[in-house]
Amino acid sequence: MSINYIGSSGLGQIGHIKATGMSSSKESGAVDGPGFSSMLKAADQSAKAEESAAAERAAKVAALKQQVEAGAYQPDLKQVASSLAYFLLEGE
Repeated sequence: MSINYIGSSGLGQIGHIKATGMSSSKESGAVDGPGFSSMLKAADQSAKAEESAAAERAAKVAALKQQVEAGAYQPDLKQVASSLAYFLLEGE
């Protein structure tokens, strides 16, 4: 068995970028693709959407709770029956 030593130069850098092929977009301030601030805005919008969905869900739960307490809640019997049949057949 022999070991071949390549030397200090190695095989070369993988993914090497040529200095002559670089554009001056970073110097001019242009950014390729979405910037950090636009990603922050998107994250903020999604957080607001989740908050509004949670508020809608809480309002719906409160309304259903009032209906149950008042005795006026009428569930969809077809949905209840299909859910019950699925529960009994699947054993979950």
